[in-house]
Amino acid sequence: MPHSDVGQVGRILRLRDTNGDDVADDVAVILDSLPSEGDHQTDKLKFGPDGLLYIGQGSATDAGTPDPGRPAEGPLNGTFLRINVDTTAPQPEVFAKGLRNPFGMAFDPASGALFSTDVGAGELCQTQPCTDTSPNEKILWIFQGGNYGFPNCWIPELSNPACAGVTGPLAQFAPHLTPTSIAFYTGPQAGAALNQMLVTPFKRLYSSAAQNIVGGDLEQFVLSGSPATGFQLSKVPGPSIADFGIVDPGDGPVDTAIDPLSGDIYVARFDPIPHSLCPSEHHNIIYRIHRAGSDSLPFIGPVHPSNIDGHNQPVTIAVFGRHIKAGATVLADGNPLVTRPGGPLELDADLTSALTSTTHTFAITVRNPDGTVSNSQPLLVTHEGGSPVTLSAVTVTRKSGRPVNPVIAGMKAKKLQLVADGIGFDSGAQLLVNGNPLSLISASGTELIGAFTPAMVASPGTLTIQVMNSTGVVSNTMFLPVVAAARRSPIEPSRSMANRVLH
Repeated sequence: MPHSDVGQVGRILRLRDTNGDDVADDVAVILDSLPSEGDHQTDKLKFGPDGLLYIGQGSATDAGTPDPGRPAEGPLNGTFLRINVDTTAPQPEVFAKGLRNPFGMAFDPASGALFSTDVGAGELCQTQPCTDTSPNEKILWIFQGGNYGFPNCWIPELSNPACAGVTGPLAQFAPHLTPTSIAFYTGPQAGAALNQMLVTPFKRLYSSAAQNIVGGDLEQFVLSGSPATGFQLSKVPGPSIADFGIVDPGDGPVDTAIDPLSGDIYVARFDPIPHSLCPSEHHNIIYRIHRAGSDSLPFIGPVHPSNIDGHNQPVTIAVFGRHIKAGATVLADGNPLVTRPGGPLELDADLTSALTSTTHTFAITVRNPDGTVSNSQPLLVTHEGGSPVTLSAVTVTRKSGRPVNPVIAGMKAKKLQLVADGIGFDSGAQLLVNGNPLSLISASGTELIGAFTPAMVASPGTLTIQVMNSTGVVSNTMFLPVVAAARRSPIEPSRSMANRVLH
């Protein structure tokens, strides 16, 4: 794809809605001067399971050597960076290096591991005679401290000393196909394809090896292995999920998202090439891919909470879904519950003491007024008996609900809240930190949320967390580390007005 200048430097912005009208009223720059003035830009942003923001940062050059007047590689080019957005003036940490253009990225929902595409160097050989020496393009497992070789080692070879310590690809694509996105197939419609990796090669080219047209489609891969043993990736044989054909030369699929409730697949098509007859005409399209008949079916995600103690009354569950119509009813093992709207996409339902009197796993579904019934999600009811107050999990979130991990000394306490999940919390239960009660933001029989205090994050250490009921009975103890702030790499200043996209 031809290069095109789109800006001087990369910048990460935080947008906030301060009055609840779904319009950003406050825009703040939290990270500036990322090195996007070279051949490749700052790519995708994704929050990881650790609550940190990961950034794919492209290289400054095509193959390691800058063109005349163009910037050379800097310390942040060709990397995966990550930042803690809750710190004041966050500085980027280099998570992994040796990448050319990490354009697609996704976290595996099963293992939490990060995977990325990497687009190869060189221009497409379109006019004969010419010799195309461009390398294959890659899918990589990205781990902390990983080195992926660019610019001196693309595919590791024993004969190349520069390949020492370089991690090779899990899968390869033909040169110039430009794999642009990775997504993991989740949701009810995934079926047997649950957690398969979906990849979009942007370009559509003739392959002499395959003797047909390849790319420009949505391809499926099966991921196996683990972070401990390593990963393997194999392409699913047969036709791809979707072939997007050609609207115009040079366009193709560029990004993919999965609806976590319904499992619908959304693919964005990008048309960057000006048309000779109408330069302003572009065919930028978003497709929805779904199973036949699914538009008439309701879908629900995991029930919240998904594990309750039958000793606690009353019990209310929240069910989030798609295609839920007015008057829909939540069912437990097919029996209707008292149901009411709980917000956008949400239904709240009450379980009576008769339903929670014994240990049981309920199948929770939603039935629309027309009789259609959703997929099923489990709800476990337990009876702990001799353990009336038990902590099962302690997490830290921002007030928006976004997880914070790790907790770093010096964070602003007013932005944090401590979430304690468990069973047997009575109406007067207190959330204790180092023996001192926190001010509670909300409380239920299975969850207490308390407001952080400045003393909790004043210095590195370990916080002891307990719940104490109004009867004086105290739960088991869990521990929450507060770590020292890590030293970060400095940001390289920008040096030109150019920025390149894709390839």
